[in-house]
Amino acid sequence: MKKQKNKNSLFGTIETLISQDTKVDGIIEASGTIRVDGIVKGGITKATGVIIGDTGLVEGNISSLGVSLSGRVVGNIHAAESLELVKGSSLHGDIKTSKLSIAEGAKFDGACQMVEDEPEEQAEETEEYAEEQQQLETAEEPT
Repeated sequence: MKKQKNKNSLFGTIETLISQDTKVDGIIEASGTIRVDGIVKGGITKATGVIIGDTGLVEGNISSLGVSLSGRVVGNIHAAESLELVKGSSLHGDIKTSKLSIAEGAKFDGACQMVEDEPEEQAEETEEYAEEQQQLETAEEPT
């Protein structure tokens, strides 16, 4: 499969693609950039970049250096460097990031925490946050 190029340098080459007709249950640990056009129930961690396309839905938390949202997310987003909500996108959850862009027509329901840490420090915090969220979700699951 040929890797797709993205014009945004933060995201680089898309290394993982969840296509429109694909549903993934569980937490995805991705290295590099992941694009979601299908459904992810569980969340995404450790990615350099996360792109949620128009048809994409993530039900769970996202931890990444950068996130571009065109679809829907029900969960918290920790984007260490930047978060972009484009027209028509929907986010129901809390945000933690250093750069935030919300286009007219995007929907956001939650709290926002703007941070000023250096990207290297934020990357470490992003991994710690993802691990904490995973532990909380695991503890909430019935045995």
